[in-house]
Amino acid sequence: MTRRSRHEIPQQQGAPTTPETELALARENFLTGDRVPDAIRRTIAASWQRSAQWNVTGDQLAAPYHGDLDTDGRLVHASTAVLDQLREQLSDQPVSVVLTNPEGYVLARRTGSRGLEHYLDEVSLAPGFSYAEQFVGTNGIGTALESGQATYVYQREHYTEPLGDLACAGVPLRNPTTRQVEGLLDITCWAEHANPLLMAMANSAAQSIEATLFAHVRGRETTLLNEYLQTSRRCLDPVLAFNGSVFMLNDKARQLLSSQDQTAVSEYLREELDTPAKRLSAELALPSGTYCRVHFKQVHHGNRYAGTLARVQLVDSPQRFDVPELRDAPSLPGIAGSGALWKQACRKLDRDFLEGNWTVLEGEAGVGKLALIQSVHLHRAPETRLRVFDAADSAPDRNWVQDVRHELAVGAGTIVLRHLDQLGPQVLKRLNTTLREHAGDNPSTWIAATLNRDLGDLPELDELLTAFPRSVEVPPLRHHLEDIEEIAPLMLRRITKRSDVRFSSAAMRTLLRRSWAGNVTDLQRTIQSAVRRSRAEVIELDDLPPECHSHNRRILTPLESMERDAIVNALAESGHNRAQAARSLGISRATIYRKINEYGIACAPASK
Repeated sequence: MTRRSRHEIPQQQGAPTTPETELALARENFLTGDRVPDAIRRTIAASWQRSAQWNVTGDQLAAPYHGDLDTDGRLVHASTAVLDQLREQLSDQPVSVVLTNPEGYVLARRTGSRGLEHYLDEVSLAPGFSYAEQFVGTNGIGTALESGQATYVYQREHYTEPLGDLACAGVPLRNPTTRQVEGLLDITCWAEHANPLLMAMANSAAQSIEATLFAHVRGRETTLLNEYLQTSRRCLDPVLAFNGSVFMLNDKARQLLSSQDQTAVSEYLREELDTPAKRLSAELALPSGTYCRVHFKQVHHGNRYAGTLARVQLVDSPQRFDVPELRDAPSLPGIAGSGALWKQACRKLDRDFLEGNWTVLEGEAGVGKLALIQSVHLHRAPETRLRVFDAADSAPDRNWVQDVRHELAVGAGTIVLRHLDQLGPQVLKRLNTTLREHAGDNPSTWIAATLNRDLGDLPELDELLTAFPRSVEVPPLRHHLEDIEEIAPLMLRRITKRSDVRFSSAAMRTLLRRSWAGNVTDLQRTIQSAVRRSRAEVIELDDLPPECHSHNRRILTPLESMERDAIVNALAESGHNRAQAARSLGISRATIYRKINEYGIACAPASK
């Protein structure tokens, strides 16, 4: 279904005055020239530029789908009455009201017109799909979430062609206590039906939802917030307050405590504080080298724990008391990374090894769980043996559990049970029996296990995991991308067995921009491919494999992958001269522009 409007864009809250034809021309000029025309609103111009950096295609829409969203959470409950009321008011009108989570995934939708509902299904503006700007480009949902403010997007201001007949107004929904964005309300209609009330309606509905959210805030969070505000007003020291879902700190805490110090204090309190709600204190040595005295207490709402409140006093030296030093993550051999999440995993696993706690490492495939275990073992007990039992080897004709039992009898060292989630119910039962029979037999034997997926599918697996008192979450690479600047050079030196090789700044920037779905394993394959392409001391941008020059939001067919690779290679050979690359491929200049956008191919600011 296609709609075209001959009207000018309605005057409202910063809406443009450019006629549709001029707007469409401006968009086309940007998509082919990467320069934003002066007539475009600043909000839209900034979003277009971000969309181009995301390598969103201009003529196709590729919204990812997630089938396991929280559609029964507090946000949905607080919004249901408002959404239903809007649907009743807009009955039979071509208007749709959409609720999303903070990542832009649609949680709920109410639409008054069948025609519009059918079209929104076609463009994936439907429950389960994400309209984040990085996937869909400029739109009322993604752009409002990216900018953090109410946003109106009209007709050809949308980055992707299929959305060009719509107008939408998106308003972020904020948590009433933390002011963090919890989701977004969007009102979408045909562009020809847009009027100045669209944004006003969206703002009014968002205010109603936030008011309901405030009423739904649990009493314990309100109690913790009140204690935090009272303490912050009474003193000039850093103040922290947290529970399982809220973390608050005042301006002094932000100024005087580094992020590592903040994490260290909260971790200490989470692990050590198990006393009733009376005031306590502790003296700590923080990772930054600063000493402090922490006064803290548990806050209760009735008989329920509401959170922990802490006031931090910095001191010059450890004075007259024994200071329990909060260890920073150890420098582990054979691995790299200094990001907060990665260092936290290193610190926790190292602590578990020293305390002899059997530990489960959870995380996506390829994040480095086995490498982390091996590194801790090498750091703490290099003279002892390490034995890895991979569930992939537990074939029916092999007594895998018997091998584990034999190793437990040998003792002294580290035993790794890898990919436990791949074991069948019967093997899990036998392994559970074996581990419990040998529990406590030999304190010098440390057992670590790894899992590649969420728990809960097998009760036998859940039962087995109760034998492991500790767990460590190893973060995916996309959550600590800054560590690539340390990981990639280390991998490069290992692969080449040379110390003088390095990445160019352009190649490193490209590595840092990728999301690395396969995590560290994916990064390693990419570096191996680059080394095969170049024997020079410097790995340049053109040495990286074709997929590094393309950021697709959908899976390419084998034929499309071949086409993408041919374009990437032609661009590299022509010095990123697009006209010359098109001639070498026997295609028109317009076609290569379209293919570059379609495949999300990154190009140097070149020549035409």
